[in-house]
Amino acid sequence: MSESDLAAILCSRLCHDLVSPVGAMSNGIEMLLEDDDDDAEMRHEALKLVEMSAAQASNRLQFFRLAFGAAGGMIRTIPIAEAEKAASGLFDGEKLKLQWESTGGEFSKPAIRLLLNMILVATETLIRGGTVSVSMDRSGGETTFAVRAEGQGARIRAEISATVEAPVTVADLEPRTAPAYLARTLAESLGGRLSLRIGGNDRIALMTTVRAG
Repeated sequence: MSESDLAAILCSRLCHDLVSPVGAMSNGIEMLLEDDDDDAEMRHEALKLVEMSAAQASNRLQFFRLAFGAAGGMIRTIPIAEAEKAASGLFDGEKLKLQWESTGGEFSKPAIRLLLNMILVATETLIRGGTVSVSMDRSGGETTFAVRAEGQGARIRAEISATVEAPVTVADLEPRTAPAYLARTLAESLGGRLSLRIGGNDRIALMTTVRAG
């Protein structure tokens, strides 16, 4: 399989994550079109559904633009605040909380993509909700990224864990494992190695130390 196959897998992942909010938006519009003018409550609920779903779809697109795409065109670095904003939008309306520790500054595009894909992997371990904590420590030309997930029943799927910890080819990928593959390969391209730690009390951590970029 080629890079175009990886692009196709990422497109499938993007479409999968947009189906729900776009479908809900469509349902809300359908309710408005069929709404009886006298049913103000129904119209209000339909408008709320459309508004919420549109915001969710927009937030996910903004996140994936940074995580999967070439955001910023020829610009080589991206403010970490922009990555935080994208991650916060992804969590909006979900059963997840985001804790972000950063001193600001900018990172290279690959470093930002690495961090956001680590976050995406972490969110998928919290089926019942919980907290994702993000921290970064710059020192001596290197940066340590740490993303920790904590919540009841936190669990990482075996295929995702295998993708993080062992070399795999694009031929082995599916939309669910693509973020883990991207995170691992991006860490390696920046001179690091992505590690996975599974602890007690429903905690999972992804960590790597890379060139600051």
